[in-house]
Amino acid sequence: MSNQRIVPIAIALLLLLAAAFWHFSPYLTLHAMRSAARAHDAAALAPHVDFPRVRESLKRQLHAATERKARDAAGTGTGLAQAGAAFGAMLGNLVADKLVDSLVTAERLADAMREGQIAGQAEDENEGQAATAGKAEKRWTFERDGADVFIARALDSRNEPAVGFVFERRGFATWRLVSVELPRPRE
Repeated sequence: MSNQRIVPIAIALLLLLAAAFWHFSPYLTLHAMRSAARAHDAAALAPHVDFPRVRESLKRQLHAATERKARDAAGTGTGLAQAGAAFGAMLGNLVADKLVDSLVTAERLADAMREGQIAGQAEDENEGQAATAGKAEKRWTFERDGADVFIARALDSRNEPAVGFVFERRGFATWRLVSVELPRPRE
């Protein structure tokens, strides 16, 4: 082959490799984080996490849940009950903020990635009994929200999302965990 044909082929191949790397980069980050979690290596997991943003996302979700419960309680009560529900929601938000600040660590996130659920989150009695007998690898779903957001969700025994990990792209192919999605309550 002549040099005139090799150069365009080499350039096309390099562009194809760069595009493939860009496309699979969030999966590589997730794999690195899950491997660190399985190895109980919080130090290897931590650089992939934007801790302030993860804390804020959890606080927002807990505040919304507290407000929803307070509205439900206030809707069925009298003026005094409504005031009590509002005070309870405010107190609950203060406690949730302090709890999130102290519990969002690399070790806790590693536990969540390894288990596919947030500590203390129970699926049902049968699932808890099965978990003690032997843990199977969690199933995961993946989706992209545009070019800059990647969401990995662990599935529970009912194939429903148990917890979601939201990653955001920074630069060409660097991804960081920016949010943990709590499962929606079953109705």
